[in-house]
Amino acid sequence: LFSSLLDDFFSQQPEPGYGRQERTSSSSSSCDEVTTRIECILQAAYTEDKEELVEDENVTIPPQIHVSVPAAQLSLPCPSEWNQHPLLLTATPNSGMTIRGIRRLCDPSFFDSPVNSEHTNNGSLMQLPINNGREEPRQSLVIDFETELFAGTALFRIRDCHTEALSTGDSSAASKHDYFGEKNRKYQVCIRGRFKQKVVMATCVSGLLLDRPLVISRKVNSNAPPRWILRAAVRIANILSPRMDAELECDHPRVLSPLCSTAQTIRKHAQKEDPVY
Repeated sequence: LFSSLLDDFFSQQPEPGYGRQERTSSSSSSCDEVTTRIECILQAAYTEDKEELVEDENVTIPPQIHVSVPAAQLSLPCPSEWNQHPLLLTATPNSGMTIRGIRRLCDPSFFDSPVNSEHTNNGSLMQLPINNGREEPRQSLVIDFETELFAGTALFRIRDCHTEALSTGDSSAASKHDYFGEKNRKYQVCIRGRFKQKVVMATCVSGLLLDRPLVISRKVNSNAPPRWILRAAVRIANILSPRMDAELECDHPRVLSPLCSTAQTIRKHAQKEDPVY
């Protein structure tokens, strides 16, 4: 599978003229080199996993696992109360993010009329809306939010998610509009706003950052994949994306990539210009 993917990744269409054979040979050599590196990574990760198997078998399973978690992180509603079950979107507790409001895209934002603070979370947990792409133009639900460094609006779409419980005025049920349509993509995230102070874009990252370590012992978590698969996946991803910062076996697992290389589109526009969603 990896060899097939890499062949597609490194293959180039031959061009007529001088240097055709040299380019083809170079592409083949690069593919062979990376494929060999991946094979070595898979073998090394599998060997490491075998060596640690004895240690893993000696892990003592406590009768009950107690985890010390701040009270704010234990206030998630029961799944039966999730507006868009099985999905739940909230701001991370204690992250410094304040939800200023939830509105239709066509309505004025909180930052244009801050007196309208009806939906401000004021530190409490708030369920945030996810659209399914079938909303009429400018009828998507968006989230006005603010942090220490950034203030703006976010829009989330996930294909085929349930939106019936979002509001009584849901316009997606009978809509003929479909953002996803024939696209293969499954989700979309759009963020528009402004930085409140100067930042270096090279330091801006996007990805996954967890507060607690993953339970990867097979004796404690029977659903956990083998460790060698996790390690191999991280090492292979680092080959294909050298600037990615990924570590899964630590106190705060993370998979982070530079924002400028992760986003499909980045657009700079005047502050008063209408956004494009």
